[in-house]
Amino acid sequence: MRCPSFRHRSVIAWPISRRVPKVWYNAWKSHNQTCLYFQQFETERLLVAHWADTIAVPEARRRLATQLPDLLTPDVIAHLPPFFDLTDQNMDQWIDARDAESDFYLIREKGTDVLIGLMFLTPSFNNDIHLEYLLGQSAWGKGYASELLAGLVLHVPKTGFRLLGAVGRENPASAHVLRKTGFHIVPELSGRETEMFDITCN
Repeated sequence: MRCPSFRHRSVIAWPISRRVPKVWYNAWKSHNQTCLYFQQFETERLLVAHWADTIAVPEARRRLATQLPDLLTPDVIAHLPPFFDLTDQNMDQWIDARDAESDFYLIREKGTDVLIGLMFLTPSFNNDIHLEYLLGQSAWGKGYASELLAGLVLHVPKTGFRLLGAVGRENPASAHVLRKTGFHIVPELSGRETEMFDITCN
């Protein structure tokens, strides 16, 4: 997904002000675990797995902590919230903080176990689910964004909730990927700088 300001970086982001408080999110997640949570899905080239099992095993967690800085390079995080800058971060604390905010999924190339991206799903106050993802530089320009979204829509639990994804208006290629996957623009949630797209999972 490409745009002039952050070429080849794949991400759907939404304003930090729309994130729900951690306490509310944890209560929501506990109540709706079977509604949102799914362990993993596969596409032709990707394995997308919730990181719960990884971060629960000390050795796997330490390995992930060494992989994340290689993924979250300055070019990848240039337009992401400041907490994605891992400089001087305690990685255990960083992982715990992200896990408290969203359902995080690790995106790996099938057959290689190479971590190429992250996907995160976060509820808003009205029970919609905000979708965000990023792909590392090694995965740019390979069509992984379209493959990821198509796989998500196919495998996500069909429980009637709505997935929302925001795209900057200067990024028509990203909007095209969403439309191709079945998302539709939501005029009332779109603004001068950002278009919001949704798809209902039922």
